[in-house]
Amino acid sequence: MKQIILAATLGLAVAAGPASADGLLRDDPGPNPWRPDCLPASEFALGGVRLWATAEEVRAARGEPAATGTDSYRHADHHFDFQVWKYPDAAVRIARNERTGGDTVFAVETKSGHVSTPSRLHPGMGWSDIVAVLGRAPREEPGRSGGGVTHSISRCPDRDMDARAVSVEDFPDTMHLRLDASGILTKIEIWAGI
Repeated sequence: MKQIILAATLGLAVAAGPASADGLLRDDPGPNPWRPDCLPASEFALGGVRLWATAEEVRAARGEPAATGTDSYRHADHHFDFQVWKYPDAAVRIARNERTGGDTVFAVETKSGHVSTPSRLHPGMGWSDIVAVLGRAPREEPGRSGGGVTHSISRCPDRDMDARAVSVEDFPDTMHLRLDASGILTKIEIWAGI
């Protein structure tokens, strides 16, 4: 009940499965050939926290964090100092968004089977269940290894989301699905395009 109320409050799509007969996964029309798949912007949320949400929206969805910390990220001309809000089942990275002037979610991740995307992707799922939700198998991201497989899926172009993003030209918002060697989803990470 709480999840449904939070989803309605935040305007999130909460569906039991694919939105169409074709599934959620699409060919990415964007300029990044190393990430050929994309998902709708509504999928870029975990446990009621959507990418680019404000700090106030995170508190409304998840409450106060169990612990906090800091982290930083540097890439090319971008440097971000993050507040890391740690919950028992997820971590949220929040930083100042220069476009909006407020603190916004730049990343959310989980290893918990109790936290899912709006389409119900969650750690602990097997490969066939992931493919059933997405509608087809996502392509692997080249150059990743470590005993498992990473599938990196971009956010499909969306005018409203692009207006909130820092820089959609460099890297799009991306969801990383990390699977172990047996094909079990072990971690979901969603990162803002920066």
